[in-house]
Amino acid sequence: PNGYQHTGLWGSEHGPRGPENEGASWNTSELSAFTVLAQTESDFQETVRFAAKHNLRLVVKATGHDWYGRSYAPGSLVLWTHQRKKITWHDSFVPAAVASKGVPAVTVESGVQFSDLYPAAQTTPYPNDPVGRMSIVMGGTCDSVGVGGCWLGGCYGPFTKLFGNGAVNLLEANVVLANGTLVTCSEGQHPELFWTLRGGGGGNTGVVTQFTARTHPAPQYTISSGFNCRGKDAAGFAACAKHVLKSSSEAMSWSSAPGVQDCGGGGPSFDSGSFSAGFSCGLQWEGDAHRTAKLYDPLVAWCEQPAIKALGVSCSSHSNVNWKQSD
Repeated sequence: PNGYQHTGLWGSEHGPRGPENEGASWNTSELSAFTVLAQTESDFQETVRFAAKHNLRLVVKATGHDWYGRSYAPGSLVLWTHQRKKITWHDSFVPAAVASKGVPAVTVESGVQFSDLYPAAQTTPYPNDPVGRMSIVMGGTCDSVGVGGCWLGGCYGPFTKLFGNGAVNLLEANVVLANGTLVTCSEGQHPELFWTLRGGGGGNTGVVTQFTARTHPAPQYTISSGFNCRGKDAAGFAACAKHVLKSSSEAMSWSSAPGVQDCGGGGPSFDSGSFSAGFSCGLQWEGDAHRTAKLYDPLVAWCEQPAIKALGVSCSSHSNVNWKQSD
């Protein structure tokens, strides 16, 4: 349970073993003293009660993939959820105490990682889809991350603009409170607790044993696109960098191509060694490659201005179809 801690303190003097051991904050032995490998919801309840009774610091860990290092604490008791891997698909799910029509959804236990969930979604037909699409679940791009930790913190991915982030798609959760009580929360039942779970972060208001989230139809294909500008020297590179910064910002608001997603999702990129700069658009859900390509025409035309050509600047763009991208 203490074997892996992925934090943002890589090589930092703030790591638990100090500056003399670079990188120790990722994998270190100076971590929690005790661990409960939770298998059932009763294990969660008993662990929370035990920690309260004996005044122990309680840490909840699924994968240890926490940027702020909250998956460990010296001398603490770890409630380890990693082996709770059950995944259940629903054609029509209605959250507790919510008067609404059912929606396609998936229930995952708190040890599930995206490396478990994404492959399962790719083999699960989306209910009543007219062209037989498979399912997708909103999550991040690093599949080693635990589903729960990502959803509780917001959780953004390539189709967030189309379907919302992970937290927005959360429909229901089972939660163990600080007194050991197990409750089911939704927009209609314990709504304030449910509100805190949708982006408030993990380990704050309770320990989640399982989540239920809305699913969506997976794309049959996606469009990827981008722009690149290259100069022949530092002056050309400076002009490219300025153009890319302005263009990538404007690309965020593009809406004329169906299914446009996060243009510049990773932000603009710059390479002073090759005097080049550029940006790319995130995956478009069954977008229109031709219409997307035309969005880049004004950006490429900028390079044809006499003053820019005199700097030896060249520009290019691409718009590509990726078939069966969800596979």
